[in-house]
Amino acid sequence: MEDGDWIKFMGVFISALISALIALIVSRRNSDAAENRFKTELEQAERKLRSEFALEHSLENAIQTLMSKGFALRSFSLIRHHIRGFEDDELKQLLVKSGCICFKVIKGKEYWGLLSENDPLLKERQAMERKGMRFYDLSSEDVESDPDGANA
Repeated sequence: MEDGDWIKFMGVFISALISALIALIVSRRNSDAAENRFKTELEQAERKLRSEFALEHSLENAIQTLMSKGFALRSFSLIRHHIRGFEDDELKQLLVKSGCICFKVIKGKEYWGLLSENDPLLKERQAMERKGMRFYDLSSEDVESDPDGANA
């Protein structure tokens, strides 16, 4: 190899090496930027989940406090009046998550209470049903589900 060829070869080699280093640096910067975007998105998602969990936890506490203030049962309309901003089905799901159960009494009007505070009422219902008495006073639109199919 002649001296001129060697110099050309080294020029091409150094140019290729510099190009590879620049590509590596740009790639690393893009990778860092993507990693930073990912971290930011992850932090935002975590904050959102924490906020949603805190809201749900606060709602459950509010419902439990409302339901345990000396009353075994509360009408759904009263609960809806105090816990606003939810569709009926969403509010009912929150009630269940909070440990409440639904009772239908007098013409289909819903009454809700904490399961932990309504044990005597549930035992009374079971005793009434064993005697063949109906616990609910259902309107003509209501249908009581009977797991044994005896009233069908």
